[in-house]
Amino acid sequence: RLGEMMPATGVLRGGVLFTSLVHFGSTLLGFGTMALFIVVFAAIASNLGQVVGVVLSFLILSGIFAIGGVLAVALQGVVAHGVLRATGPVRHSIGTTVGITCFASGPIAISAVPCLGQTCLGSVGMIWACVSSILAIKAVQAVPTWRAVLAGVLFPVLVIVLYVSALILVETTQGPRGA
Repeated sequence: RLGEMMPATGVLRGGVLFTSLVHFGSTLLGFGTMALFIVVFAAIASNLGQVVGVVLSFLILSGIFAIGGVLAVALQGVVAHGVLRATGPVRHSIGTTVGITCFASGPIAISAVPCLGQTCLGSVGMIWACVSSILAIKAVQAVPTWRAVLAGVLFPVLVIVLYVSALILVETTQGPRGA
């Protein structure tokens, strides 16, 4: 329904703002509450003057994570539009594809649940966002299902493959252990 109710043009700015709020809020609430309590209590126990520095550092770090999340979602939209263009005609511009991908990232907000969000529920939110982007791309760009699925899953699959490849590379090039 998201894709059907979304305007076809002018969604980029709103989409980026929306996904920025989702990622910042999720980082701040999901991972942040647990980490912030531990760090603040440790700072209070050692030196009260460090509390302000710790809180500011945490807010800056949350902002950096939010920017990374927004860039990843925007890059997913760019890759999705490239796939759509490579497989046939599209109805709207790259800005529209990026915008609807940003709006479709809303389920990532489930990772804002303290303690569970970044560990358990974050994966559910990522899969849900991927499915939402597929449905939104199909509805707004008026493409067949196979093109929307290919456009929606290519970037996440590439990220997973690159991550696993990097892990394998690191593990195989470390040399003998226990020496």
